[in-house]
Amino acid sequence: MSTKAQPAAQYLPAFENFDQLPDSAYVKQPVVEALYTCSPATLWRRVGAGLIPPPDKLSPRSNGWKVGRLRKSLSEVGAGDKALTATGKQPDADNQRRPSLLTEGTKK
Repeated sequence: MSTKAQPAAQYLPAFENFDQLPDSAYVKQPVVEALYTCSPATLWRRVGAGLIPPPDKLSPRSNGWKVGRLRKSLSEVGAGDKALTATGKQPDADNQRRPSLLTEGTKK
């Protein structure tokens, strides 16, 4: 059984074709969960911490994330990955994909 977040079947085309979507397009929560490989609770914690951009309110009962903002956020996370590699530091084996998010929730 895979522990990675998987988008619901109805959102799978948006996830698979994320690179082809225009920056002005909106995606729903399951797609964002799959992009950041996190659970719904972790997604909202990261939104609250400013690590993931907040969604826009599309209607009283619907939120959506702008693709352009998500791309920018993901590229910033990727820049953190490159900075770690350049310094010779390796992220924890448990979370190699998102090392800049590893410090989330840690106490100093």
